[in-house]
Amino acid sequence: MEKSKKTARANTEPPDLTQPTNILQKLLDIELKRLDIAVRIENERNIVFPETTVIIHDIIKIEKAITEKKDNNNKPDVINKKLSKKEASRQIINRTMKERND
Repeated sequence: MEKSKKTARANTEPPDLTQPTNILQKLLDIELKRLDIAVRIENERNIVFPETTVIIHDIIKIEKAITEKKDNNNKPDVINKKLSKKEASRQIINRTMKERND
């Protein structure tokens, strides 16, 4: 088996946080696995990788994006800039009435 001549490089592009929540969750799962591996290697070799900090920052960003998307799903769509204020008011009233009936 031939050795690779290219040196592995860290991804310099941040994750795309505009993706749907299910994709962001998969990205988060991958980053958490990467963090586990990085920490294990750091402990085994008694060194610190700067890339570990990048992984941690990506995890924080992805978790924040997921939380914001979930929060926005519970708010009227005017916050998401899809509806007028009048339509958003109707949406709030309808949701309130539905919750009362449930």
